[in-house]
Amino acid sequence: MSRFDNLEVYTSPGCWVVAVNGKKGKYAHRYSIMAIGEESIRVADIIRMDAGSAGLRSLADAVLMAASKQLLFALRGLVDLHCCEQEGLSCGMPTPEEWEAAVELAEQAISDATTYKP
Repeated sequence: MSRFDNLEVYTSPGCWVVAVNGKKGKYAHRYSIMAIGEESIRVADIIRMDAGSAGLRSLADAVLMAASKQLLFALRGLVDLHCCEQEGLSCGMPTPEEWEAAVELAEQAISDATTYKP
């Protein structure tokens, strides 16, 4: 059992993904954030009506929002390890493996927040 198993995030169930609705029409660029689980739930829509690079900015916003649960989970894990280390009790000191796992989670979350994967 990992230290991270008890970290709870109260959000829509399932992983969040970006659904591309970026067709030309009423809204120039539209992306939806969907929570994918037993049911698909629309969490948010990102809409930009200006021209130019608005589509790329909208997509970047959507990707960042979709990764927000992962980013929060990774950050909470790092803060948890830091707090345990600050207590100074040898029985509660994080191991190098726990630190490595926490950093890997954070690196993956950052990658997911900055890279669109269709």
